Amino acid sequence: MSDFALTHQWRDTFMQTVQQHELAARLKTASRQGKRSWTAVMTETIIHTCTALGWQAAAKGYKGISLPVARSEYLSVDVMAFQPGPDKWKFPTAVLEWRNRRPNVGQLLHQGADEICLES
Repeated sequence: MSDFALTHQWRDTFMQTVQQHELAARLKTASRQGKRSWTAVMTETIIHTCTALGWQAAAKGYKGISLPVARSEYLSVDVMAFQPGPDKWKFPTAVLEWRNRRPNVGQLLHQGADEICLES
């Protein structure tokens, strides 16, 4: 699968996940409660998205199981997702990091590249 196709598949799955009633309502509530609440619910949403794609993800509060050393976070990255398979060291399929501040217009123009990196 090409990087372009994988990126679109991730985006489409994320949009389906984030629009699920329970998650959408929790994200809306969390956005009013502040950065910590929003980050926790967004992390859960990303984990659900990765799971729907058949990936095994690691994030704060979600221990990864597809590497020899199970951790909740690797390299302090918000979410890393891996293809299922033998417990050996491998490159992540997706690395997701988000910012918890309001970007200015200039930052919005290039922020997408910072948000997700997909490896096919």
